[in-house]
Amino acid sequence: MTKHERVGREIQVAFDLLRHLMAHPEDLDDIPNGAYVDVVAPDHVPVPLPEGEAVALFEATRVLRRVHAAA
Repeated sequence: MTKHERVGREIQVAFDLLRHLMAHPEDLDDIPNGAYVDVVAPDHVPVPLPEGEAVALFEATRVLRRVHAAA
């Protein structure tokens, strides 16, 4: 995958996340202010999340699915 293709894919995933949050505002309400939001692949390997930092993970499948929220 070229750099241009990767950037295009990252932008597409960002817009997919925005569409998901517009369709599911309850997920947006659950994300703490200042949280780090990331979209992970369905086959992601869980890693320890830093304590004390707000993190919100979404799994990228055909439909985004909330997988973690921390305050």
